Amino acid sequence: MDIKDLAGLSKPLEKFVDVVAKGVGGFSKSYLIRKNADAKAYEIRQLADANKYKMQQQAESLYEAQKLLGNIEIVKGKLVLSSPAEQNVLSLPKRIDDRKLYQEAKEQQNVEEITGIAAEELAHEETVSSESVEDDWIARFFDAAQLISDEQMQVLWGKILAGEIKQPHSYSLRTLELLRNISKIEAELFTKVAKIAIQSNAGAFVINPENGKYLEDNFDITFGHWLRLSELGLISPQDLSRTHKKLDISATVVYLCGDMIVVVEKPADDPEYRFPIKLFTSIGTELVSLVNKEMPETYIHKFASMVKQNNAKVTYGKIIGIAPDGLITHTDLQEFDFGSSDSAK
Repeated sequence: MDIKDLAGLSKPLEKFVDVVAKGVGGFSKSYLIRKNADAKAYEIRQLADANKYKMQQQAESLYEAQKLLGNIEIVKGKLVLSSPAEQNVLSLPKRIDDRKLYQEAKEQQNVEEITGIAAEELAHEETVSSESVEDDWIARFFDAAQLISDEQMQVLWGKILAGEIKQPHSYSLRTLELLRNISKIEAELFTKVAKIAIQSNAGAFVINPENGKYLEDNFDITFGHWLRLSELGLISPQDLSRTHKKLDISATVVYLCGDMIVVVEKPADDPEYRFPIKLFTSIGTELVSLVNKEMPETYIHKFASMVKQNNAKVTYGKIIGIAPDGLITHTDLQEFDFGSSDSAK
């Protein structure tokens, strides 16, 4: 199918079509619409052709199992297949063909689910970068995506594809390699931590007051969790600190805390200060952008109190939007009331 046959597509979806066509060697509308009737019919047809669907249904019934295996008798305390129904036993070449067809159908279904999610992500975008997605990246992505069958992981992969189409080089090949080897449990752990990730131009981090006790008490994130994420290469293994240095001129630092923006204005010659953090690696920082942040007001207020040192001014506002060039629009900034834990509303 050519792009000209998909009249009315937006620029983001036109670029999406081009990337998918390169990744799978062609394009059909089933890649555009998640779980549509055509895609479902294709899946069922392929399963039927491979006899896999029929065999699975037969396996659920003892009667059908007997038709495949023949009569089963107990002889001297052991199960014995007495008279197999040879007419129902597939030959080795046929079983190989069936397995290949079933596997190909499953891989096709996985790709269509993931690309459908990506299409949904791009459906409401008005513009994307004009830069092309690299062919090597496309090849590596679809090589991994065809094996992703868990629904939650498919959502993650769909968002990655959409993000790379919007802005190439957002997700490195190292990130794809890590993701194809991560388990669902590990992905859920990362998501749990990424929900409270604070972002700045220097990377993403989680505040770590009280040497981890605050995070364990309030978010059930333990030392073992940090160790696991460190082993995966998503979190720096060391406990680190973020530094606001003493400068000859005033400086402004912007932090993104979920749907809130926190702005720290540090006057000239204000003394240097630090606050403890858990720092995401470069791969972890790439993946943080995929997670919807869920930050309690108390957590944002805790962070604000940590950066409110000396004569710094700390304000906050609600994020309205973030442009592709990084420009942030937000509501009018207000100062935190450090006499209350509910000032960031």
